Amino acid sequence: MLLTEGITPSMSRKGNCWDSAAMESFFARLKVESIYAEYLKGKRDAYSCVFEYIEMFYNTIRRHSTNCYLSPNDYENNYYEKYARSSVYFSWVTPAPQGSNSCAEEK
Repeated sequence: MLLTEGITPSMSRKGNCWDSAAMESFFARLKVESIYAEYLKGKRDAYSCVFEYIEMFYNTIRRHSTNCYLSPNDYENNYYEKYARSSVYFSWVTPAPQGSNSCAEEK
């Protein structure tokens, strides 16, 4: 089905289960926390439901264990305050400095 639509499936080699684990986790939470709780009448309702979940809950309120139990927006703001203000040039694609992914170091 994907190939007929011109979409290249993302697949790792056999037995490598980590390829899409993050996205599988996200979509599982999306379904449980949003989709299954709503009565969706059509595509427009589905689009609105997904948008509201991502922009109004997932990125702003929902805490993530990989972000030291901060929301993605709060984590990004903390990163900006800690690293971007000290540099002259900031790019949103700048990776975090090596060794700074520990929650204990972030606080």
